[in-house]
Amino acid sequence: VEFDKDSESQYTVAGYVPSVKKHGFVRIGNEQRKASKVAEENYLEEAAKKKEGVEFDKDKGGDPKGKTAPIEEDAQWRLSEEKAVKEGDDRDKALNSTEQTLRFGLFMLTFMYFRAMS
Repeated sequence: VEFDKDSESQYTVAGYVPSVKKHGFVRIGNEQRKASKVAEENYLEEAAKKKEGVEFDKDKGGDPKGKTAPIEEDAQWRLSEEKAVKEGDDRDKALNSTEQTLRFGLFMLTFMYFRAMS
């Protein structure tokens, strides 16, 4: 695998990075957010919404359990509606094969046990 020395990295940075900040270290927080364009755009979008008066879930008061209750209810509802393994899926076939193999193995162990007893 060859790497192009002139290609730009898509990763966020931290530590001493002269190309981003000549004097000092890039620290986690505002400086790191500035180094990542995607994160900066998200931050600016959120700040604009805050100016408009939009209240985010993370800014609401209350205990953590109360704040996560709607998320937990949605997750439980989704679990009750959907099966984790769809019928006919690759996982379903693998699980069926594993189950049959285990059943056969237990049968053989039982068979050998009773054969040894006689």
